[in-house]
Amino acid sequence: MAYKKMKDQEIGEIKEDLGIFGESEKSDWTKRLVRTSWFEKDPVLELRQLNDQVEPVKFGKGLAITDEEANNLAELLVENGFGRTDYIQQLLEDRNE
Repeated sequence: MAYKKMKDQEIGEIKEDLGIFGESEKSDWTKRLVRTSWFEKDPVLELRQLNDQVEPVKFGKGLAITDEEANNLAELLVENGFGRTDYIQQLLEDRNE
């Protein structure tokens, strides 16, 4: 998915869509975890709002995070009781196989 802005100049491209973690009930916007390359630089991990039901794709607000920050966020979420423990445990077991 490419993001175009101003006279069809491509400034960003989603290199990897890692999944949806939230959806709007009132519109086609979703919240996703993606790796995005801006201005042809190395991709960054982002939590970003997207509407891919239109062409070109509309990018909303986003937050870029490093892989280390993603690990820290995952730890904070688990430590504070977010996520289903049984499901997280199964994912970790599958990952280690």
